[in-house]
Formats: sequence, C-alpha cells, structure tokens
Amino acid sequence: MRRDQEPIRGVSRAVLSFLSSLLIILTVPSVFVIPAEAILFRPYSYERALANQNFAARFPDLLAEALIGGDISTTQGGQELQIAYFDRAQLAALLAGIFPQDWIEEQTSGILRGAGDYVNFQRSDLIMQVDLRAVKERISGPQGAEIARSTVASWPECSQEDVGKIMGLAASGGLQGIPICRPPDALRPVFEQVVHATMRVTAAALPDVLDLGSPLTNETVLPGVSGPLVPNWYGIFRAYAILRWLFRLLPVLALAALLWIVLLTIRSLPDLLHSAGTPMITAGLVSLGIALVLALLLNPLAARLLSNAFPLLPDAFRGLLAGVFQEVTNRAAMWSAFLALAVSGLGFALVIGGRALEPEELADV
Repeated sequence: MRRDQEPIRGVSRAVLSFLSSLLIILTVPSVFVIPAEAILFRPYSYERALANQNFAARFPDLLAEALIGGDISTTQGGQELQIAYFDRAQLAALLAGIFPQDWIEEQTSGILRGAGDYVNFQRSDLIMQVDLRAVKERISGPQGAEIARSTVASWPECSQEDVGKIMGLAASGGLQGIPICRPPDALRPVFEQVVHATMRVTAAALPDVLDLGSPLTNETVLPGVSGPLVPNWYGIFRAYAILRWLFRLLPVLALAALLWIVLLTIRSLPDLLHSAGTPMITAGLVSLGIALVLALLLNPLAARLLSNAFPLLPDAFRGLLAGVFQEVTNRAAMWSAFLALAVSGLGFALVIGGRALEPEELADV
C-alpha cells in the first residue's frame, strides 16, 4: 500500500460514519430548498403560471361565470342588477370593456411584486394594491351604459300587467320595485338609466385603491370579524421567517459536512471519494423519490386544499388558483428531481473513482 493513502481507523472512522449520515440528512432537504428559493418565492414564477393559464384573457369570462352563478352579489342599496338572462359569452364580452387585459396584467403584476417583497423580507408590511379608478370610470362611462343597454335588452318582454305596473310607477315618480322585464321602446331608455344608475352607485362604493394585504399587516378590521387579524398573522409570519432562514442554512451546513469529510480523509483519496460519494448517492436517490411523490401525489392534493382555503373566492377563480399553484410547485419538484439526479450522478462518479484508485491488494480481496 502506498504511504500517501493511509486507511481511516478507530475514532476517525466513527466520526466519518457520523458525518456521512449527517451529509445525507442535510442534503435531502437542501435539494428542495434551492429550487424553492429560485421558484416558489419568486413573483416571476406566478406571473409565468398565470400567463400559461391565460388569466388576463380569461378574467372577463371567469367574472361573468361568477356573476351569473351568484358567487358575486349584484345587489347594491336594496336594488339588484338582474343579469340572469345574460349569455355568459355575451356578458364576458361586455366585461372585457370594463377590465381590459393590460389593466389586469398590470394589477396582477403589482400584487405579485408586493407579495414577493413581503415574503422575501424586503419590506415589513404587505402591500397588494389594486387601482380601481380606471374601472370605476368605465362603469360610470360609455362602457357601463353599454352594459346597462345590453342588460335591459336581455330581459324577457314585459306582459300587459307588467306594462301597467310600470306606467303606474312612472306616474307616481318612482321606479322602485319595477318588474324585471324588457319594457316598450318608449320606456326602455328610462330602464337603461335606472340600471346604469345602480351600476354607478356600486362603482362609487368601491375604493379608489383596494389594498388586499391591509387586513393582515395593518389595523384593518374585516366585515364580520370581531377584531384585526394582525396579532395572529404576526405570530404566523414570525414562525415562517425563522423556518425560512433555518432552511436557507441547510445547503451551507451540507457543504460544511462535506468539507469536514474531505479534511478527515484528505490523506486517503479512495476513502475520501467513497466517504463523499456514497452519502451523495443515497441522498440523491431519496430526494428523487420524494420529488416524484410530490409531483404525482402531494402537489395536486395541496392544490385542492389551497383552493378550498378560500371559501369566499368564486369557484372559477379557485380552480384557477389551484392550477397556478400546481404548475409552480410541479416546476419546483421537477428541478428538485434534476438536482437529485445530479447529486446522485456525482456520487456515483466519486465512488467509481474511489474504486479505481484502490490499491490492487484491496481490490483483489
């Protein structure tokens, strides 16, 4: 045996076994931490997923489905804007004039950037603002008037009894409680004005800028909630921050364990290659199995659970949210699988190199 390759014995061998086990324990989660930091916590990943889901173009159709299905209330001040007779495609075409694609993309990008800055500790308050001023102007302007005309035109034709009731209400100077039906042509402009007025009242009740993050990080009380959510949220976010920083340390600790192995076996190259390669093979294969389970089983289940976590969100939007979450998590799982393959491949290369460098008298045993 050559003098520059001294075998590891005694206490050093026990320490080496401990370090090999520690390297496996640290490498497995590190394989998932690195893609998570590069994908799960980056707004671009969700922007890309929303673009793949064609969210901006689909938004009017999704909103139309929610309105027609009753998932979003159309009642304002005791008056209801009757849209039940609309075809969904027709209503979606009208809503596209209120919510153009460029506005949707701009607001979505701003929300994701604000959330990304917060979860990545770049700011202390969660800012997810939606600028509704342009929408309010469109509702009160020609686009809203067109929706009012189309709404009245979609109603069933008034019966003789309905016409008599309408005439009586008009003579008394009030139109509260008017029948939901398409009136004669002479009265139709009045009905359209009533519908448009209801829409303007609804638009006026909307804030100019809606901050979706304020109920969590500011002293904002949600309707129907006895107090602000701040105390609970701060505790949750503090725990998240601690765990996030701990997980970020795992790759560094794994490299430290690998460096310790190298220093301990530096005088025996075959031992060095075997001691570093074997745990890497194990960690890579275990990580690959976990990544496949995540992609095939856990990610779809987590996507469904996430969509059910927002019961106030219309079903159409919850389905979209689940699709976005599953796409992003599957991409992270895929890159984790690639990284696991790389780790195990490097481990195999090291072990093969160690076998090639073993002294002949040991190789023949």
